Amino acid sequence: MRGRDGCGVVALFAIAMGVVLAMPGALVTYAVAGAASVALDRGQLWTFALASSFVLYCATLAASGGFFRGTARYFLVSVAAVTLVAVARFGLHAEWPVAFVRAFVG
Repeated sequence: MRGRDGCGVVALFAIAMGVVLAMPGALVTYAVAGAASVALDRGQLWTFALASSFVLYCATLAASGGFFRGTARYFLVSVAAVTLVAVARFGLHAEWPVAFVRAFVG
């Protein structure tokens, strides 16, 4: 493995971690926008998703009583959200995960 290949792997891992950590806020934003019948553009979706994720992270920290425990719990919630979307799409063949991804990615 060359040095450049390692940088690509690190960049891909960083992007994947960012998506995993933003997933709970993205699900909340998508659900609220759909329930309220509000049309948000991609920039607004990402902004509200990141803000929602931050609020959820802070709430998890406050509820757990410690930084490391709260961070671990938030990471577990994030992995659970990614798993929910993956199971809904690939296991149950639901259509909402496709619309969810298209709303955020295009």
